[in-house]
Amino acid sequence: SLRNPQIAIIGTGKLAYSLANALMKNKYKISIIVSKNRSSALELAKKFRIENFSNSLKDIPHSTDIFFLTVPDDQISSVAKKLAKLNFDFRKSIFVHFSGAKNVSALKILQNKKANTASFHIMQTFPTKRVVKLNGCFAAIETQSKSAQKFLIELADRLELYVLSLNSDQKVNYHLAGVFSSNFLVSNLFSAD
Repeated sequence: SLRNPQIAIIGTGKLAYSLANALMKNKYKISIIVSKNRSSALELAKKFRIENFSNSLKDIPHSTDIFFLTVPDDQISSVAKKLAKLNFDFRKSIFVHFSGAKNVSALKILQNKKANTASFHIMQTFPTKRVVKLNGCFAAIETQSKSAQKFLIELADRLELYVLSLNSDQKVNYHLAGVFSSNFLVSNLFSAD
């Protein structure tokens, strides 16, 4: 149930570490860590004492409710395609990607299976795998699914994030604002030195 959801984290990049940390601290149940690189999955699982890890999406338990895709932007659609081939109750599942640049249409193939899909972007840089505290950050939700919206608002609340809702055509400007206020500003200050 979404009161105590089982979460799969797919992808073990820099964001996955901070996300797993925040989820575990807030008593969420991570059912499995999946990465195409088994040793990366093991490393993340071990750090947060998560029992299950794999390099195969087929190993995701059927009790999983929430699928967090923390993969690079250019892999979101291909991972979604692979997930769509699995035998899950898509109507009861929520699939979320964390890209600031890509909108929710990157998960269209799952939406076609009647899955709840969303984009949840935390306005924060994750320069390394070292854990970054998420509380106090802004997070943008983009979804047409009421159950995904409800879950992500509750998640944001538990993680102490400031939440805002976006529609797909606002996503590009939102991402640009983040780039300008972070990366662009920092590199300008650095080059002015």
